[in-house]
Amino acid sequence: MVDFVHDESMVLLTAPNEALFFLHSLNIVNTNEIKFGELLKIVEDNFEKGDFQNGALVLGSMASGYVLIERENSKPQEGIGILVDALLFEQNLIPLCKPEIANALADQSARLIEQILKLFSLVGSLGTIISLQKDIETALRMIEIAWAPEFRKTVFALRDLTSLLASVFREDKYAQLNLLRKALMAVSEIKNSLHMIDMTGSKRQKKLLEVVLNSLGEIIQQEFMLVANVQYVSEGLDQEHITRQVRKLIGQVEQRLRALIVLKYEQRYGKEWISQIEAVYPKMYSHWVLNHKREQSAFKNYNDHVPDILEFAGFDDLSELISSQWKLFQSCLDFGFESRNQAIFYDKMKQITKVRNPLAHNRIVPENEILRARVLCTDILLALDSGGVSSM
Repeated sequence: MVDFVHDESMVLLTAPNEALFFLHSLNIVNTNEIKFGELLKIVEDNFEKGDFQNGALVLGSMASGYVLIERENSKPQEGIGILVDALLFEQNLIPLCKPEIANALADQSARLIEQILKLFSLVGSLGTIISLQKDIETALRMIEIAWAPEFRKTVFALRDLTSLLASVFREDKYAQLNLLRKALMAVSEIKNSLHMIDMTGSKRQKKLLEVVLNSLGEIIQQEFMLVANVQYVSEGLDQEHITRQVRKLIGQVEQRLRALIVLKYEQRYGKEWISQIEAVYPKMYSHWVLNHKREQSAFKNYNDHVPDILEFAGFDDLSELISSQWKLFQSCLDFGFESRNQAIFYDKMKQITKVRNPLAHNRIVPENEILRARVLCTDILLALDSGGVSSM
């Protein structure tokens, strides 16, 4: 859990005031301007003195603040893991704390649960949900304890649904479609059940669950369409033909995203846009420079061989450069789900990368993954077309 507090990029950042509410109420922190590094020092001092009560409260506030800042980076799965760890830590300490600290930790835990649900609603793909299954089940168990009993039926049904979804990728394409149909029906039934709950004091919690269920329905529908495309579009084509096609599609995605990055970064940062990348991503940039020098040395006899530095960006580098500046790119990469487009793009790129790298080295890739990459590349290219991005 504590890995995030040693993130060098965070130490000098000011913690969001929204995350400091409980620290202010107990006079642990008396200012609205405090950096993560200062909070970390408070945690370490408290733990060294054996004061795990205040230490847990500060650590929970740090986790909450960290996720509030990182939520812009399209990686909700990382935030969920951090918050679940903080939540478990607090829950284990509550029975051992003085009443005022126990109450503050319980209230903070409730806020952490709400943040987890909000992040869950931003997840981009079924694969990410499956990778988060343990964290999601832990959060749902905490909800059973912390929320009104009227929500238990909904929470039990959600736990069953996440277990069902976890089995999807273990089946063949035909069984996957049947399981996804079953999951869509389950979402509809859970929403109907939730609608029947009428509790004046729990409208906010009910709304959070509704948002999560709507996102789940969208994600399952996305996966259903993807599996259906994989199943029916590939009929009559041999794997060698599809592999060649996927290589070409991945190349088109790379070229068009590189061109788009140049366009948007130059519009935002001017002619020195590459210096902005070097400042924010020094390790990434130094890797490009190293590869650039190697190629220059290899082709030094060819005067006309002058590749652009961005040509040495990896596929995952392109994803990172776009996700970190999403506001520059959001109009060009619209997949039809406004609040989740960023996470959807990031997840599509992640899945394509899984296929691209072994293909680049002529290694065998499972047929189903090749077919999925074909559909995912097409999705991105169609989004670029719809966003008015030139195909060069």
